[in-house]
Amino acid sequence: MLNFFYRYLSDFKNKIRGYFFLRKYRKDTPESTLKFYNKMRYIYRNEFNKRENFSKILSNTKHIDILNNKGFIIVKLSDVSKKQEFNDKIKEFRKKFNDIVKDPKKNIHKKNYLIQYNLEFNKDIKILADPFVDIATKYLGTLPILDSCQMWLSPNDSYKLEGSKLLHRDPEDFKQLKIFIPVEEVQINNGPLNVIDKKESKLLYEDLIKKKIISGRNQKIDDKYAKKLNLTNHKILLKNDECALVDTCANYHYGSRISSKPRKLLFLHFTTAFSAKTPIFRSYDSEKKFFLDKDKLVYGLQKKTINHFKKRQYLNI
Repeated sequence: MLNFFYRYLSDFKNKIRGYFFLRKYRKDTPESTLKFYNKMRYIYRNEFNKRENFSKILSNTKHIDILNNKGFIIVKLSDVSKKQEFNDKIKEFRKKFNDIVKDPKKNIHKKNYLIQYNLEFNKDIKILADPFVDIATKYLGTLPILDSCQMWLSPNDSYKLEGSKLLHRDPEDFKQLKIFIPVEEVQINNGPLNVIDKKESKLLYEDLIKKKIISGRNQKIDDKYAKKLNLTNHKILLKNDECALVDTCANYHYGSRISSKPRKLLFLHFTTAFSAKTPIFRSYDSEKKFFLDKDKLVYGLQKKTINHFKKRQYLNI
């Protein structure tokens, strides 16, 4: 009886908490998220204008053109940044990855098929993430927030298809950008991310909606629906000097399926400041970690988004 009461109280608390985040006020469809985003432009007009100005001063690059067309791209890390501190920081994270995943005391977010280690936003994360901020800004149209930075370990040891091992699109925003940096090379036998490009994903989504098989983007579907339309799965294979940029809101994708080897990644997640995870009431960088206004806007919401809770801990590298 007591356990039932605690569960009821917890569920009630989560429902109330949900009203303080933007996710509660829109449906998970491309049309609804775009309309919602446009409404947020007016509600948060001062913040929006400030963020949009960062985008206006940037020029389109080949990366942005490809992202706009396909929704994903594999690039050389040296094309992202040639700064030595960026390369050194990636090497440092790679060296510490195995020590972290071997330590049972480290805080994790664990699913059967994906283990995620949350990293505290600090100067080390800023060195890693800064070179991607301009790319994310130009693609999203406004200065983004860094939603999360994590280390990912996919064991790839189960045949069961569940969660993100099934084809789906993400629900956070009308567009977003996820960055995948290999800790070790990602090849066919590492359960790589598979992506359907933006145009074919739109065809698939519209076909599924028309047939009333789904009602939203994040509903998981069987591979057979993509095969019926003869769509192409692009395997995101990565060498150590490469990274992948993927808009998982626009592109159907899956990963972490049964393979002979695990997959090890550094992961960065950029959204607009008006995504489903962001709070209605904002106070940026309340811990006063960052000096510049731009940095506060990018990195200052880590512990204010909907995926944060009191018991969640963050690792410092």
